[in-house]
Amino acid sequence: MRTDIRKVAVLGAGTMGAQVAAHVAGQGLEVVLLDIPSPAPDRSAVARNGLETLRKRKPSPLHLLENLAAIRVGNFEDDQSLLADADWVFEAVVEDLEVKRQLFARIAPAVKKTAIVSSNTSGLGIAAMTSQLPVELRRRFLGTHFFNPPRYLKLLETIPGPETEAPVLAAIEAFCDQWLGKGVVRCKDTPNFIANRIGSYAFGAALQAMQELDLTIEEVDTLTGPAIGRAKSATFRTADIAGVDIAVGVAAHLYDAVPNDPERSLFRVPDFMRQMVERKWLGEKTGVGFYKKDGKEIRALDWKTLEHRERQKPQLASLEAAQSVADIGARLNQVLAGQDKAAQFLDRVLTSTCLYAAALVPEIADDVVSVDRAMEWGYGWGGRAVSGRRAIGPAPRRDAPGVGPEALLRDGRREDHGLRSGRERTSARPARRPRPRRPQAARRPAQEEPGGQPGRPGRRLRASRVPLQDEHPRRRCLRHAGGRDQGGAGPLRRPGDR
Repeated sequence: MRTDIRKVAVLGAGTMGAQVAAHVAGQGLEVVLLDIPSPAPDRSAVARNGLETLRKRKPSPLHLLENLAAIRVGNFEDDQSLLADADWVFEAVVEDLEVKRQLFARIAPAVKKTAIVSSNTSGLGIAAMTSQLPVELRRRFLGTHFFNPPRYLKLLETIPGPETEAPVLAAIEAFCDQWLGKGVVRCKDTPNFIANRIGSYAFGAALQAMQELDLTIEEVDTLTGPAIGRAKSATFRTADIAGVDIAVGVAAHLYDAVPNDPERSLFRVPDFMRQMVERKWLGEKTGVGFYKKDGKEIRALDWKTLEHRERQKPQLASLEAAQSVADIGARLNQVLAGQDKAAQFLDRVLTSTCLYAAALVPEIADDVVSVDRAMEWGYGWGGRAVSGRRAIGPAPRRDAPGVGPEALLRDGRREDHGLRSGRERTSARPARRPRPRRPQAARRPAQEEPGGQPGRPGRRLRASRVPLQDEHPRRRCLRHAGGRDQGGAGPLRRPGDR
């Protein structure tokens, strides 16, 4: 299937829809932005206002200010004709399964037979979303989950449905890689996919440890930020950026969607976060969340009293002693060797999160690399989710309550953390497994570069030693999508090509 994406239609002008529209327009593509109709005289006021909010956002989602003028706005009732020649229809409305189903059923007759249709859902099932759509449309439907802010966060999760055709998936992945600059990670159609599944668990584990160890919001953010190789926004600043209501909604959806998950209790958010949602303390979009800007001063939330107070400088002895250590793994080892709350907190959260992520690999992704990339590109986890456990060092602490293998076995959770029944381990250190041998590389024949002149052949290319079965997924995407790589039919056509 050859897919030339020259025009993109974005459905929904909210936080994500408007930003994705601006990012796509910044690449020189034609963009249409539609939302619900408003009363006369301006029936497209919702979409227009969604674009105007981009002027005030920081960091700016706009590549150039004139990109706004290049986006055509409309509404779902009067402007469905604008979808007729769209090559990619991208939905980003409210995270409600029934609302999305109704919208797709409504626009299905208006899209052309070759258009790719996708949803920006952060965790709803693709199969459930498309169950009532025509078979022909289900073959061109998938999930494309951007992370906020989409211009700056590299991750794009692609989620094929049960009937999504492989060329469609490959084409959209190649386009988002080449044109939108995204790091594409393919996920399985499971609740909250990869990044939000593990991120929600880590958030719940941090909340639980914070309350049990009596830490403050500032202390947790200090422990879960650059000190361990993660983003400056750490835990609670990230929640403010994404939206406290979104964090609560994602956790609530996950709690209902994974009834057999042994760690399900961590997806039940504490009462103080529910009160924050009731008070509209939703983070950056309302100006108040875990942090509050009061003039030039930024105040932090006291989660016990639900009052914002002056920020307190964390006093974490083990972390302060390790600040001068440049290597993250060595720094973590030094912190974990301590006896204070900082060491206990990181031991609990990092160990349980790594175990949880590793156990989910067969369920949510095909390999560990996909999980590590999703958490690095989507959450800024420089220490990785699964393989990063090795970076902590050869002898990490495992005696914190509730996180060691013995605790997992006592709780009846061996099968969910790689500790299979019948093979119970008595030592804290996992048994070594023999490293699989690398597959024998298949030598590809040397090729001649096209374009040689008569009597003067083209330059001879060097034979490749890359194992065919280890081919990089992006190269595979390009080949299936008609790219030059590996003798394809030619590159993806770009806007303006003839």
